[in-house]
Amino acid sequence: AQAETGLRADAAEALYQVAVQHHRDGELRLLAEAIQRLRTEFPNAELLSDPSRSPSITELEAAVADLGGKLVVRLDGQGDHTTIQAAIDAAPDNTLIEIADRGPYNESLRIPSNKSGLTVQGAAGIWPLITSAGPVQNFPTLLSVEADGTTIERLILVHAAPGGDPKRCLSVTGKLRMRSCFAQMPIQAGTEGIRGLEQGIYIGHGNRAACAIEDSILYANTTVLASQLTMTNCVLLGEEVRLAATGCEFTNVTATARIVLLGGSNVFQKSILNLIGSSRPGNRIESCNVAGYLDKATPGAGCTTHVVQFRAPMEFDFRQLGERRRPPAGGDWGCDYTPEMVELTRALAEHGIRPNLSR
Repeated sequence: AQAETGLRADAAEALYQVAVQHHRDGELRLLAEAIQRLRTEFPNAELLSDPSRSPSITELEAAVADLGGKLVVRLDGQGDHTTIQAAIDAAPDNTLIEIADRGPYNESLRIPSNKSGLTVQGAAGIWPLITSAGPVQNFPTLLSVEADGTTIERLILVHAAPGGDPKRCLSVTGKLRMRSCFAQMPIQAGTEGIRGLEQGIYIGHGNRAACAIEDSILYANTTVLASQLTMTNCVLLGEEVRLAATGCEFTNVTATARIVLLGGSNVFQKSILNLIGSSRPGNRIESCNVAGYLDKATPGAGCTTHVVQFRAPMEFDFRQLGERRRPPAGGDWGCDYTPEMVELTRALAEHGIRPNLSR
């Protein structure tokens, strides 16, 4: 009996550590599930009433106290709604909207400013396609995020038939966390960079707090006007990324698009970059492999200029081909193909999405 008690205490401790990690990562819904399991499976565990722990169970429960409910979207009518916008319209604050099939969802989406804390995500192992290719098309914006506290995860956004102005695949004026997503808007023939209206990804002035993009592929011309964007483990395609912001941080990014820095105090580190230019000093480029520098952009500590070949660009696999070069200070350059990134590229192949790298 004593041995069994010890095993149960060890199992409860392991589950508590999982809960703590979810808390650190901001995975509040996974945290809530872990707490529920602790309460259900180990109701007599001493750790449940131990106030000396940091964080205590009471503190962990407080972190998820305001989580809302869950709405399921399915095209076949077996969920709560058959369109994503209908679920957004019906959702109270802090609701999880889970899309339980691959789609395609042919609709324009808007998360208004009065819908704070929404999470819109594909169900586990599912990357639904949201697209303007279909009966409903010729609308300017595929997904507009105006609310704070929005999370999008496991979504494939393809604005294949934009119409009107401004044309945007993703427009963000609230606080957004974007994880394991793909966003694409074809660059229209005859356009030059993003000086016109072809800003496929737009992170704009209205942001009241920092945005974060992780484990994602952005395949469009991109404009960032909001400060304190963090981008980690991403691939940037298209022709140009224009950063008219300050205090942004890019880590483990692979960018074939040229990067234009109009603001200051931005940081690039451990990244593989094509061309990067800056109109003003004060931006830091450190431990990066950069093909070329323009204007006032200058290499910082640990930067190199190696010729980099990628494993399978036509399959969105931008890992280094052959022997992997590494920054002199250690670590890795460029996007790390985590299990999430590998699953994302698999989902793109299943949807028949391939890059056009001729432009």
